[in-house]
Amino acid sequence: MWIFIILIAALIIAFIILSKKADKNKKKYIANEEEINFEDKINGFNKEINIIQISDIHFLSSKLTDYGKAFYENVEKGDAKSVRYVEAIIDAFVYQILNQKPDLVIISGDISYNGERESHIDFSKKLKVLKEHNIDSIVLPGNHDIEYYRVQEFFGDRPGELDSTSVDDFCEIYKEFGMGDNSKIISRDKNSLSYIYKINENICLMLIDTNTKDNIMNISDKTYKWIEKELNSMKESNITTIGVTHQNILGHNKMFISGYKITNSSKLVDLFNKYNVRLNISGHMHAQHIAENKNVYDAAVGSVSLYPNLYANIKIDYRRNIHYSTSKVDVKKWAIENNITNNDLRSFDTYIYNFMEKSTNEKIIESFEKNNIPKNHRKEMLDFLNRTNYAYFSGIMSEYDDLDLEHPGYNLWQNYFERDLFGKYLDSIYQEEKKNHNYLEIKN
Repeated sequence: MWIFIILIAALIIAFIILSKKADKNKKKYIANEEEINFEDKINGFNKEINIIQISDIHFLSSKLTDYGKAFYENVEKGDAKSVRYVEAIIDAFVYQILNQKPDLVIISGDISYNGERESHIDFSKKLKVLKEHNIDSIVLPGNHDIEYYRVQEFFGDRPGELDSTSVDDFCEIYKEFGMGDNSKIISRDKNSLSYIYKINENICLMLIDTNTKDNIMNISDKTYKWIEKELNSMKESNITTIGVTHQNILGHNKMFISGYKITNSSKLVDLFNKYNVRLNISGHMHAQHIAENKNVYDAAVGSVSLYPNLYANIKIDYRRNIHYSTSKVDVKKWAIENNITNNDLRSFDTYIYNFMEKSTNEKIIESFEKNNIPKNHRKEMLDFLNRTNYAYFSGIMSEYDDLDLEHPGYNLWQNYFERDLFGKYLDSIYQEEKKNHNYLEIKN
């Protein structure tokens, strides 16, 4: 009997001790949580910042085409971008972003197909949907957006000429989206459409225009003076800055330098390095690719209108670490959930994949005929090129172990087209180190 009572007493004592220990651990956990929150408040963060970037939409208003012969011959033939369904892609993007609820959406240029005013107007209406749901958007012009040399509409058998969008037109159309008065825009360059956008007290974006006035594919001396002045000011204020350009600031591939990289961007890279700007986000090359030099990264997001329809996610955490990743616009999901009956859209993954292959084949088969490539080699060469395009433009060459310099398809291309554009293009890809270009982490 006494043994039983002693055991009961021991159990009760043990329970009390364990309860106090658990309570102590609970208090310790809460204290740590408060400590983290206190540190976050010191850093000025109340929450993680989420930014979305899309680029190279090449939006063509449906008011400017009947999708007939002129459209096919001048827009769709041989172009892997899905201009026919670009409005659906953007509607699906908006639908997806409304659920994602980011702090900001950046559109980093080549908004319109070729600078059509009507295309800009219709695209701006998509941004207004986001604005109505308290999601801010800001734009930066690309080389296809303002004063483009050939602006057309596509009806019947032949395209018709249109007036191009002027700088003033562009600023008026997007006045609610970075081009007009906005309390979050704390500085503008007087010599270009460049500006500083303040996300919060600790994070700013520097959007650098290289497509208007004296900044066509380069950065003028006057703009560079503005850039350095603002970078110095932000560094002194301990502000984390991310750069935004349309064209690339680094060479991503030896075939994507002339016409792709800002001509005098080496100075910008030096300034970013000096003032601790670790990330620049760009587009223009239509492929998903990340390059690095002097501790500065240039993350070029793929064209949202091109397979696999990517956009970028940039997250800045409580400690100001930057996390970069990509997501795919899910057109199929949007079409099904919104009862869209178009079968291409309801099976869009298959459609856009096949469309890219068809566009590539249309270009290549003609070249095969001109160069008398043996028919028994053509399939191997086409399969190799198409798989390479899928992998490279998606930024996932590292996932394709069998695609390398030893592949029979590569050897056939080099045998027949070593000095041709196609051979040089493939060689430029396979001379690169294989990486996944969809993810990047930059520690503060």
